[in-house]
Amino acid sequence: MSLEIPTNPVYHTSVEQKLHSKNAAKVYRYGSPKIRDQLRDKCRMRVREARQANFSKRRLTNITEEFDIDKLLREELASLESDLRLQEEIYKELRDEMNEWFVQELEAEEISLIKAADEDENNNHVICPICEQCNLLFVTANEQEGSNIFKCTCGVSFNNDAKPLALRQVLHSQIDVHEQNCTANLTFFLEPQSAYGAKTDACVNSLCAMCDKCDYFYSF
Repeated sequence: MSLEIPTNPVYHTSVEQKLHSKNAAKVYRYGSPKIRDQLRDKCRMRVREARQANFSKRRLTNITEEFDIDKLLREELASLESDLRLQEEIYKELRDEMNEWFVQELEAEEISLIKAADEDENNNHVICPICEQCNLLFVTANEQEGSNIFKCTCGVSFNNDAKPLALRQVLHSQIDVHEQNCTANLTFFLEPQSAYGAKTDACVNSLCAMCDKCDYFYSF
């Protein structure tokens, strides 16, 4: 396919074409257009520019020269490859931004965890190790009872000499010790015992933990 226009057109890259390439690169940030459509638009723009540049010369000469569409397409393909390289630069820029954002997210998460740990150290909440749903209710022991009582709305009730913060630390410590040697989860349960120190031999419960896989056992 060929067109005939007066004089020999010059295909230097104009400022408008450079801006067009930059704008095309920006478009890649938000969605890549089809290469065929982009190539077609750029070729049409160059044809219009060549015709406009020679418009004033049409009345002064009858010399015509073939307009090589194939050459124009190859030149624009080369220009498009340049845009793709620019797209790679944009990718690297976005990658660096994402890496920086990810580091900031990790730092923010670490600060949040430290803050949560500090807040956790300052409260007396202990999650029930059996139902893992509710906080244990702490009942301070008197001289006759001899040990504190921990209760849960799930029906769990057991005795322990420790206070809530100390009990929570022991729970976490034993879970960590077990996880160092075994991948299975601990099973918490209550073991009935007799309180011989009280005025009446009341039946009390002790909290225990065991593992069916490694035979780990601990009585709190």
